[in-house]
Amino acid sequence: MALACLALKCRSECSVSDYGTLRRHVLALPFELIMLGGAVAMAVKGDQLHLLTSMFTFSISFLPLALERWLRVRLPVSVHAAYVAFIFASMFSGEVFGMYGRVWVWDDWMHFISGVLIGIGVVLWIALLNSRELRLPPWLQGYLVLGTAALLAVIWELAEFASDQLFGTSSQGGDLADTMYDLLYDLCGAGIVAAAWRLTSSRKDAVGLYGLVTRFLRLQS
Repeated sequence: MALACLALKCRSECSVSDYGTLRRHVLALPFELIMLGGAVAMAVKGDQLHLLTSMFTFSISFLPLALERWLRVRLPVSVHAAYVAFIFASMFSGEVFGMYGRVWVWDDWMHFISGVLIGIGVVLWIALLNSRELRLPPWLQGYLVLGTAALLAVIWELAEFASDQLFGTSSQGGDLADTMYDLLYDLCGAGIVAAAWRLTSSRKDAVGLYGLVTRFLRLQS
């Protein structure tokens, strides 16, 4: 009920028609401008592979805006910024700037962070369901966080494998151990979020993960 009450507060903060507004996406724009600049630089250089990578990452960086319009939800500014910063650091910097090859732990950290971000996304979805009186038991919430992270991690590894085979990228490092460690890091990140959500939701902390959920539910009012 506490989450449901939060969803009913602060109705004056948002317009009913501001789904997908750039106002909540503004902190992500600098990363997108760099990616667009990277695409221009790769086009001038004649590097078709990195041109396609730059354009792809630039395009999917606007996914939070599309999700807001499609799902009729409003995401906090921090979620927009975190998502685009991750796309910039992983797919753009990792391939175009060659960070996967220059920093040996870069890929590991990207997978761990992706698990954290997926976990946060699932927690926000769970909180939205709870606010609408569809209460999920705590054990199921934890399984949803970990299960979703595992599914998306496998899909990501398949995409990396396809990219390496078709376009000559070096996303997977060329061995099975790298893939297994990537999956482990994803699950560790999601597991930390699941544990944090279990603790903070019971204590009703005003900061951290519960604070993010609070802001998210207020935006839906």
